Amino acid sequence: MPPLFIILLEEYWRWTADKNGVSALLPAAIKAAEWLISTERWGGDPDGDGLIEYHGAAGGVGLENQGWKDSADGVPWPDYKLAKSPIALIEVQGYAVDAFRRLAALLKEVSNDADAARPWEQRADELAARIEEYFWLPQQQYYALALDGHKQPLPTITSNPGHLLFNKIISAERAQSVAQQLMGPQLFSGWGIRTLASQQQAYNPLSYHNGTVWPHDNSMIAMGLSNYGMQPMALKIFDAMFIAARSFTHMQLPELFCGIGPSEANFPVHYPVACLPQAWASGSWFLFLRAILGIQPNVPRGRLEILQPCLPEWLKEVRLSNLRVGNTTLDLSFFRKGNRANVEVLGVEGDPLRIQIQI
Repeated sequence: MPPLFIILLEEYWRWTADKNGVSALLPAAIKAAEWLISTERWGGDPDGDGLIEYHGAAGGVGLENQGWKDSADGVPWPDYKLAKSPIALIEVQGYAVDAFRRLAALLKEVSNDADAARPWEQRADELAARIEEYFWLPQQQYYALALDGHKQPLPTITSNPGHLLFNKIISAERAQSVAQQLMGPQLFSGWGIRTLASQQQAYNPLSYHNGTVWPHDNSMIAMGLSNYGMQPMALKIFDAMFIAARSFTHMQLPELFCGIGPSEANFPVHYPVACLPQAWASGSWFLFLRAILGIQPNVPRGRLEILQPCLPEWLKEVRLSNLRVGNTTLDLSFFRKGNRANVEVLGVEGDPLRIQIQI
């Protein structure tokens, strides 16, 4: 997905300050951003309204839904009526805002071109304003899943708005409202956040995208909570996912599992055809760990921030050995002390790096 490519490239810049590598890929990032705003038939904004949307399958060929919830019924109204395209998904708008801002940062920091950055900053601000205007649901204090082909918001309560936290594009106040919904009993099963809230008519804990729990989805939400200083909530998701993993072979998280919670079953109900192992799910552990440890690199500015790290009660210490941050290699120990986690720098090799720790 084009915006995720841009996000990854800027994230890579923060971890490495690899100017040559990023410079080589920056033209492709610009092309990806230009596609997002393209008003061509198969561009990102075919009707020119400033929102990123898709038309669905062309002539019956391809996927009807083209977000990460790409099953045929993955974008429902609360009563399970299916949305008609073109569809503008909430999380995709968030990805695009984040991508535009990160592209602007790369143009300024890597290319030293503030003039080229300015239009992308403006695009980001305009799209962020549209999210608040069109997707915010005052009654639910939450964001709509999507806008349908008539620009009507789908008030379906799903995990999708949690990705806005990952992209860090909404106010702290609304982030709190989103977090409360995500961690409430309708979305949080006890073993993770469901894709769709249990009070919705469309809910089915055995449905691929309408009630199951996806580890990668949960890890992005956990990282988002950490971005807003809500590490205890991120820790709750990590803890739940670790307990769930104990029910799977070799503690490997599957692609997804059913949304039935601990009050209804003694163990997470396996989804019969879930991929195991699966790349998204395997990679989620690293993002979970980063979320609870509060690790925020900024190698271009010569620093590594560790913000409000926390550990679950059953885990006394985590050691990160040979952690590569730019041209610096670190050994770090995170250990519990009462209800808090402290950090000790065990070793540093390579370029100087300023480590800022906020407990």
